[in-house]
Amino acid sequence: MRLLIVEDHRELARQLSQQLSDQGHTVDVVGDAAAALAAAPRGGYDVVLLDRMLPDEDGLVVCRKLREEFGLPD
Repeated sequence: MRLLIVEDHRELARQLSQQLSDQGHTVDVVGDAAAALAAAPRGGYDVVLLDRMLPDEDGLVVCRKLREEFGLPD
């Protein structure tokens, strides 16, 4: 499974990435909303793990933007 972790806390992101990688998943990590919105459309991700409190935008706003980008229902 291909996963995108959107987490600004570096140590938490590192731990999540390591644990998921150890389980055989392909993991990419970004630290803010802008990077998530840039990476998600081109990454072919099965799952996006999204922090709610990002430094540049609320995670719920990012989620809505990603849903719009991919044409997913609310």
